[in-house]
Amino acid sequence: MSTTFAALAALALAFAAFACLALAMDRHQAQATGRDTTTPGLRFGLRLSAALLALVGMAACLQAWGVAVAALVWLGMLSCGAILTTLTLSYAPRRLRILAAAAALLGLGLAYA
Repeated sequence: MSTTFAALAALALAFAAFACLALAMDRHQAQATGRDTTTPGLRFGLRLSAALLALVGMAACLQAWGVAVAALVWLGMLSCGAILTTLTLSYAPRRLRILAAAAALLGLGLAYA
């Protein structure tokens, strides 16, 4: 895997992971969907999805770089993903679910390409 694809995959997966974490919170769920509460099962599923997406992002980084560089790139991409999620919640909260799903599909496709 090329380093460019690995970096893009890690960024897309980090954004999707942080979007899942944000949607697991009632406040952000209300911003994105208009519903006030979420069920405990949905919250658990979103948190589990976030953890799995983040781990796949780390695996993509490990395929392209050594352990030390992969960890550094992954942490940087997590930071960028958190910023992108924050900006999306600030300026286009209704589009967060669509963007997160697209980012997850793009990231998974790039990670396994």
